[in-house]
Amino acid sequence: MPTELPDLNQQNRVGRAWHRLVRSGELAANAVRPLVHESWLRCYRAGVDPGCARITQSKADSRGLHPHERELLDVGTGVMARARDFLRESGTIMVLANAAGVVLSTEEAGSGLEAAAETGVRPGAEWTELARGTNSIGTALRTAVPVHIHGSEHYCDSVKSWTCAAAVIRDPTDDTVRGAVSVAGLSGAFNRHLLALAVATSGHLEAALNSRELQRRERLLEYGLGRLSQSASNRVILFDRHGRVVRAGTGAGLTLAQMGIETSPRVEALDVDAATLAGGAKLPVWLRPEWLEPVMDSDDRKAMAYIEVHIGRAIRLEQVAFAAGVSPFHFHRQFKRATGLTPHQYTVRLRIERAKALLCRSELTITEVAARVGFTDQSHFTTIFRRMTSMTPGNYRNAMSV
Repeated sequence: MPTELPDLNQQNRVGRAWHRLVRSGELAANAVRPLVHESWLRCYRAGVDPGCARITQSKADSRGLHPHERELLDVGTGVMARARDFLRESGTIMVLANAAGVVLSTEEAGSGLEAAAETGVRPGAEWTELARGTNSIGTALRTAVPVHIHGSEHYCDSVKSWTCAAAVIRDPTDDTVRGAVSVAGLSGAFNRHLLALAVATSGHLEAALNSRELQRRERLLEYGLGRLSQSASNRVILFDRHGRVVRAGTGAGLTLAQMGIETSPRVEALDVDAATLAGGAKLPVWLRPEWLEPVMDSDDRKAMAYIEVHIGRAIRLEQVAFAAGVSPFHFHRQFKRATGLTPHQYTVRLRIERAKALLCRSELTITEVAARVGFTDQSHFTTIFRRMTSMTPGNYRNAMSV
């Protein structure tokens, strides 16, 4: 991890180097930090607009997210909420983005959201280097290392009044990049601990993702071991949701060996996430479709799906627990352990996130938005919305329309 941080005393020098680059294409080797130097050249050569006046905005809402993104958003809601005290005291916001640099959610506890929205930091906005020049999210995703970009180091003129630090979030199963988390604020909020907070939050997110994966694996093994013991020929193979062999019966292992196939193959066609992205992968010749039996996860995924489907109605704990197939007491404890939130807290946050999307992307009145996300009283909706965003729904809509 690079330990070099921005030098506040070099901002004027950095600014002069940027002006020279955008005007003449010249950039001295030691004019800026190496990480910034390389990023600026990538942006210049790619033809990135130094003004970045146009904000690339995705129209998809949370219902259209890929399972990887939905899971990251789910765990991020609880993890990022823990940083609210620091965000309030430091005047910063926290931003969660997917692997494509598109903002999934923001967390703030002060008045930073309006300024961020004016700059284009909002759900659905793209913050890759190609879209927004050198910035913490885009550059961290491009280099896969933690970065802190301050003031004049940004490539786009419209964000040079900001300071931001980010770290990538890696998948616990294969170490691929799942997204990035950034801590950002106006340049006066510069703090050498911002990068450490971004790295620590990234670690917490990875730990939460890993915890979910271990819980799924444990449930899968619990189911699969029973099937293995029931199989007379012991030729059962248990695959996880990524198409990897978790356990194979002795008979199955011998059969694969006789066919010259490694004992732990990965079957791409059984990767649920890859199938959602691309589809079309074919089963290997040794594995027939009629031999496959899906194993359904009956816990937090079903609970979250139930909450999302019924978000416009009153939701009782007993109903969600029943959908998950567990007792209300067990479900409440398990859900909080998996997400960091109680079912009620998760439901309220999901209602507010859905309301944000509707306020930004629809012409519905505030009363209609409140009803659409499950609030029977607009006054109560406004109170909860202000508590979680520090803005009224009307002010939020106005800020997002800038």
